[in-house]
Amino acid sequence: MKPSDMFLSIAFFGTKREADDIIEYLAIWGSLLLSLLLAAGLAIGVGKMAGVWSGLIAGLAVYCASMHLCSLVFRRVHANR
Repeated sequence: MKPSDMFLSIAFFGTKREADDIIEYLAIWGSLLLSLLLAAGLAIGVGKMAGVWSGLIAGLAVYCASMHLCSLVFRRVHANR
């Protein structure tokens, strides 16, 4: 068994997946991590300039907007299949 096959079987708990499922899985986790990093960076930046509560609100707003945008794109891709 190749290391890549072993990693995929561990990531999907041993179940067989198609290539499209794996790409969707990686896209979902990638968008989640990118949204979290963007929100955390903005929260820290705004928090230093304007205050902790402003940074928290800005971070949550950017996270929600980013995840909403990712879900819209994901739905549009599925609608076009």
